[in-house]
Amino acid sequence: MEKETIAIANVLADNQDSLLQQWLDCQLTALGSRREHASTTQLRDQSHRFLEGLSSAVSRGDGDIKGKAYSALREVLEDVSTERARQGYSPSETATFVLSLKEPLFTRLRERLDKDPQALGDALWSATRLLDALALFTTEVYQKGRDQVIMKQHEEMGFHEGWGAVAGQLADLAEGGFTASAA
Repeated sequence: MEKETIAIANVLADNQDSLLQQWLDCQLTALGSRREHASTTQLRDQSHRFLEGLSSAVSRGDGDIKGKAYSALREVLEDVSTERARQGYSPSETATFVLSLKEPLFTRLRERLDKDPQALGDALWSATRLLDALALFTTEVYQKGRDQVIMKQHEEMGFHEGWGAVAGQLADLAEGGFTASAA
């Protein structure tokens, strides 16, 4: 494990409670007008699970979020992203779940590494790359979840045969052969 990864792992392990609280505050601020619709209990649970998974993954992994060490953390993010897609959050709001951890994590890294600017810079860069990759992962999962929501809505509206039938009907209409009774 590299020096900057060790610093991140130590900060996550040693400051989990204070990180969680400051991160929750950052998330609630970022939610803005959606704040009143967010379940603080659910947000706390999701955030706690994420921090535990991140701490474990960073201490065991190499920073590759596709690796085995990150599998439990990816599952947490899949749950969060899919749930947010169902609740109507935007992809940006979903990615902010991860990105809003930067401020409290960077603060703790600065406190820990203030005497070693090189180590601080390396740790901040490593944490940035990691959190950005995790945020991008949330948007990928979000999109899949949103597509599932849309497909379900289409089925509920009677489009279960797909857009192919609609395209055929539009072609018939354009040729003048479509009538209401043909539908």
